[in-house]
Amino acid sequence: MTITGRVKVCTSIYANEPELLVDLISKAFASGSDLVEIRTDYLSDLDEDKLEIAIGPNMDKCLLTCRPFSEGGQFKGDESKRIRWLLSLAEMRPAFVDLELRAALANPAYLSKFPNRDKGLIISWHDFRNTPAINELEKVLSKSRGLGSHVKIVVKATNAHDNFRILSLYNRIKKGTLIAFCMGEKGLVSRVLCPLVGSPFTYASLQNLPVADGQMPVNELREIYDLIRMDC
Repeated sequence: MTITGRVKVCTSIYANEPELLVDLISKAFASGSDLVEIRTDYLSDLDEDKLEIAIGPNMDKCLLTCRPFSEGGQFKGDESKRIRWLLSLAEMRPAFVDLELRAALANPAYLSKFPNRDKGLIISWHDFRNTPAINELEKVLSKSRGLGSHVKIVVKATNAHDNFRILSLYNRIKKGTLIAFCMGEKGLVSRVLCPLVGSPFTYASLQNLPVADGQMPVNELREIYDLIRMDC
């Protein structure tokens, strides 16, 4: 095995108030994270100014999302308001903004307005129940390709083979442009391996604060990658 450079980890964090994010961001980086995914759908109020003040010093290391309730998130408001909010987040020029494939296809006018679309827009698709057949996953990949700079496909593993199925997608797209892995306890292997086969990074959590099913604490994940590098 050959590993060149640092394996990148993105830690997912959330808070009810923007001010609380400051400490969480600091803890994530101190634990070995390279990026932080901020789930803005957990905020009690979508205040652009307060959020920008809180994360401004680390804006270039932030991945911003606002997941609707229908896709495992906490945002239950008007969809057009959510899309406008995501566009406002993109205008802050973070490292990445995550927009769901469904929303991207339904809002082409807004999609065309996203700044940094060719470098910092992740088009994501999730299946929280299982891992679809490979031909279905390829269809998702095909629909997502070209809408943003990166494609994210996350599914639920119901058996060990699902890890192989999701990781096989990395042979079908340019290295560094796909983020694909399985959720759940049975999908842990793909979470660890995905950056070793082509993903620009993988996702982790702060200790005892997982945002998604199967997320490992960032410090533990960093220790694994350090061990792998020592064995190379």
